[in-house]
Amino acid sequence: MKTNDISIAFIVRNGSGKWLPILIISERNEIISFYKITSQYQKKSAKRRRQYFPIEHWTDAGFNKPSYIDTITVGQLYKR
Repeated sequence: MKTNDISIAFIVRNGSGKWLPILIISERNEIISFYKITSQYQKKSAKRRRQYFPIEHWTDAGFNKPSYIDTITVGQLYKR
């Protein structure tokens, strides 16, 4: 994985997890930082939507519906 790659990661939250698409924003010292990607845009508040970045060519990126980069929280994965 490298910066600006779209990948899939198993994200654990509140004791359960699921596979989600992510955008890699950096990789340093065995730590990968990322933003989550979502298609759940219309359900969000106007305040939250201002922090979502649309993926313009979402079909070329492999998504089956319009998708957005959620820039609110930077997640981290640790390489093994």
